Amino acid sequence: IPDKTVPVSRAMWQRLLLEGKSISSPDDAAEAAGKVGLTPEQVKTCLELMQTSALKDKLKAATDEAFERGAFGVPTM
Repeated sequence: IPDKTVPVSRAMWQRLLLEGKSISSPDDAAEAAGKVGLTPEQVKTCLELMQTSALKDKLKAATDEAFERGAFGVPTM
């Protein structure tokens, strides 16, 4: 759900940094995502997709490309 990427990311950061709550479990992610309008079914689908090797390979390729272009460190908001 590409149009929810930024709102979910912000909700996760807010949960962690402002509310002092965990973002480690699927339930934590579901609660944050629900605050920005994702349905429980959408959250379940996203969490399932995160476990696929196709998505993991895509992330690894993007990370490798960033490293080759000189990126380093930990991104923060």
